[in-house]
Amino acid sequence: MTATERVAALKEIDIDTDKRMSLLEFALSVSKLLLFFLNCKSKLKKWMGEHTYSVWRYKSVSGVDVPTLMSRPQGTNQALKDAEQALKNVQKEIQNIESKKNDLEKKSQGEGVKARSAANELAQLLSADQTELNKLLLTAEASLRKAQKSKDISSAGSIWWLNREIDEAKKYKPKKNIKSDFVKN
Repeated sequence: MTATERVAALKEIDIDTDKRMSLLEFALSVSKLLLFFLNCKSKLKKWMGEHTYSVWRYKSVSGVDVPTLMSRPQGTNQALKDAEQALKNVQKEIQNIESKKNDLEKKSQGEGVKARSAANELAQLLSADQTELNKLLLTAEASLRKAQKSKDISSAGSIWWLNREIDEAKKYKPKKNIKSDFVKN
């Protein structure tokens, strides 16, 4: 087999195009080879024996193809989906606050009435009541705790990542009573 033939074969085997062959991709490529041999029934019956042939034939007739396997849900539950949605809401709110803050910081750089009004709005934004953001954070934490307490423990890794993202969201939440450097006396 030449190098270009090997690269072409690996491109065919690599389903998720991450340039690595996972165990599942290897098993599927081997099963394709077995299916090829199953098409040569007379030779296969002589080579493998009647009993082994019937077992492989049963597995190949199951009708499950690669796109079906790759599109099936992988260890998740409804509580985890709710927690992910709540976390997306928190991140969206933080992103809105940060974009508004960056916009006001740019506007407040100059001189004049517009710059001073932008600096005033920035100071108001930084000292504003964060009740909505706190509510979203508490909702995300509660839905994550609900997912952790559920009896379906098939997605422990996802729960860990969601917990970490909530902790990061708390760190990026605007702090109360921070004086802005852009407010001019």
